[in-house]
Amino acid sequence: MLISITQFGLTQTNDSLISGTTIKVSFIDRHLDQFDTITVYFYKESTEDGLVKGFFQDDTIAKMDVTWYGEMGKTTVHYYFEHDSLFYAFEQNFNYNRPIYMDQKKAKEMGDSTVFDPSLTIVKEHFYYFIDQMLVLYLDEHKKEVDLSLGTNTLIGSGLITDSNDKKKLLIE
Repeated sequence: MLISITQFGLTQTNDSLISGTTIKVSFIDRHLDQFDTITVYFYKESTEDGLVKGFFQDDTIAKMDVTWYGEMGKTTVHYYFEHDSLFYAFEQNFNYNRPIYMDQKKAKEMGDSTVFDPSLTIVKEHFYYFIDQMLVLYLDEHKKEVDLSLGTNTLIGSGLITDSNDKKKLLIE
């Protein structure tokens, strides 16, 4: 009985964390047109380079979109900040059916009949919730909670914080 009460309490906490985060993210996204934006390209982190776009209000970052491009897909992470502190990250991994350059002509040259088709792109999404710069909740592409007691999963949170700090530096240099 104690276990089920604890799990119920944890679910309630996660529900309120998700709900509060959703409200803050929606507010930021609804007001993006009122923010100052800075866009910077970065190189050598992926096969087709990348792009970071920051949304600022009064010199304080509210949101940052980072995209790494590749010939077989792309990854975009949407970082959300409150008082310059990361509170949420939303990752989208786009996996293409063929390389982006695979048109009819190229496919024929390579003896292939399948071309790049954007409608066949598979998208997986991951959701990361932070409190005081610590990953406290991670939901996978099925919106299932990922065990954060495993070291590899806590490293994901540290990596997101490091990446968001590195990309913020690109925007303000």
